[in-house]
Amino acid sequence: MIASHRRQNYSSIEKCIKACVEKGAMETYKWYSVLSQLTSRIVHDNLDTVQIIVSIIAELAAKYPELILYSIYSQIQSTSSNRAKRGKKIFEKLINSKDKNLISGQVYSAFSLLEALTGICKIEIPKRKTRMHLFNDLKFSYPRGEECLSLALPIIFNFEQLYQACAPSSKVKYKMERLVTFSSFESRVQILSSMQKPKRLFIIGSDGRRYSIMCKKDDLRKDAKVLEFIAVVNRLLAANSESERRKLSITTYAAIPLNETIGLIEWVDNSRTLRDIFLTYYSRQGNSVDFGKAREMLDQATQSQTQQYVNFIQLTKKYQPVLPTWFIDQFPNPAIWYYARNLYVRSCAVMSFVGYLVGLGDRHGDNIMVNEKTGGVMHVDFDCLFDKGKKLAVPERVPFRLTRNMIAAMGVTGIEGVFRRTSEVTMELIRGNENILMNVLETFLLKVFWIQKI
Repeated sequence: MIASHRRQNYSSIEKCIKACVEKGAMETYKWYSVLSQLTSRIVHDNLDTVQIIVSIIAELAAKYPELILYSIYSQIQSTSSNRAKRGKKIFEKLINSKDKNLISGQVYSAFSLLEALTGICKIEIPKRKTRMHLFNDLKFSYPRGEECLSLALPIIFNFEQLYQACAPSSKVKYKMERLVTFSSFESRVQILSSMQKPKRLFIIGSDGRRYSIMCKKDDLRKDAKVLEFIAVVNRLLAANSESERRKLSITTYAAIPLNETIGLIEWVDNSRTLRDIFLTYYSRQGNSVDFGKAREMLDQATQSQTQQYVNFIQLTKKYQPVLPTWFIDQFPNPAIWYYARNLYVRSCAVMSFVGYLVGLGDRHGDNIMVNEKTGGVMHVDFDCLFDKGKKLAVPERVPFRLTRNMIAAMGVTGIEGVFRRTSEVTMELIRGNENILMNVLETFLLKVFWIQKI
């Protein structure tokens, strides 16, 4: 009886959505807010449901190809044969739409560029290489000097355009600003020193400004999901009077998976890692950090708990907080320093509790960045999720990173001032919007490989 009633409900919901899609009862851009949920369910067992999803995504892509073609391409390139097959269905429906001559040209131009970027992501880099030529060394296949107006640059500015249109606070029809597309590629490529050897490409946008993106050989799907979750939190913060009055928000960037193994990441200018700041200032003091010695002093295998504590106190006395000094040096004007410090404290508090909510770990000094122009905090690398850090060889027992250095930069009140009140506002917001946030987090459960990894 219950099963029969449930099937009837599902059937009525399906008919309602199908009618909504076919009759255009809802404006197309509104579907963008659930694009991630749609793509995650594209391998649904019910073929009627799949057909509706295909129609919605194809309609979105026909109207906003510069943004949606990234999602379609990633589905087609998927290592899952079923997902790739469904992605090709969207592609076929798109190029056979009413304006198929115009759409076909846009799709093939965009896919040509995406194929070239895929090649850059996959190419192996020789050891010790730090600079390479995009066309001569990396054999970039997209025609040199040719612009691509069919694909938006993978930057947060572009992807926020439709998100703002979908915001609950939008009372009138939102007018999108002009998207920034690819104008040309510079020939120089910077090779970063991390294990995956990501390549930093320099691009001139259609607005005449220079942008950078990273082509990385890594699975960026978790990063993209977490950033999507943060985007939802940002919209809730903007709609809440208490958080809006404090101008609370989380700085994000664009992360675009091209399939399960490669992707593109927006390069955020004027950002510096905490590790880099600390090491620079300790070096200036003639107090260079010896990581090997510090690790040895705190090694659980060779040191007793009492000795570890004694060694820890010794290290804290040797390495005093330097982040407050960086703020004074970076923002010598008192008024600007005060604004930057407040932004630092607030952004630190909001991201600490959002990170706690999703069990975000691995928050070492290279994964937390500070903006050199504003003082705001930005987190990167969201691979360690759902308390995965507790299962490491040395378990992470703290809910978020809040070290002496970070607290010292908050001023005389430390965590008892702006930090505490911002944390309370953030947690109240999270509790009050549980259903909305859980709807986004549920898409993680549809990816079995994430559960296996975690």
